Amino acid sequence: MSLKPGCIPAVIYWERRDGHITLAPFSDCPTPEGSIRKEADTLHQVDMLEKRLREQEVRMTEMECAYDEQLMEARRADIRNRLYAKMVSGLTSPYEKEFIQLYLQIRDERKKERYRQRWLESSSWNFYARNNNLGDRDASKEEVNLDKINF
Repeated sequence: MSLKPGCIPAVIYWERRDGHITLAPFSDCPTPEGSIRKEADTLHQVDMLEKRLREQEVRMTEMECAYDEQLMEARRADIRNRLYAKMVSGLTSPYEKEFIQLYLQIRDERKKERYRQRWLESSSWNFYARNNNLGDRDASKEEVNLDKINF
């Protein structure tokens, strides 16, 4: 397998009409219907592909995070309303009322943004083809060298 100077083994990917990118699992993998097969064989092209994939993953993760937050906010509001109803009930003891009141004060909503940021940071979106050399592996074949992964 000979390459042009300054080139790497081509990274094969598919692009849908809406711009969504999917990496091919191996070079000769058939192109899915409704997608266009594309290649990136220079470091600049791979860097641009990595940038687009990272942006795509960030968008998808932010949408998932917003959806999860919307679901959780509804649950938190439901729990807050039930606790408040119990707190103002005449059947609740003064000790329970004080406990519920302090619990509602302690719940710190400011932590929510910090946890959201940590969740976004926890995913690593490094592009394997750019940052790790394939070595002697042929990208056109779907195979695994077990001697390399078994110690």
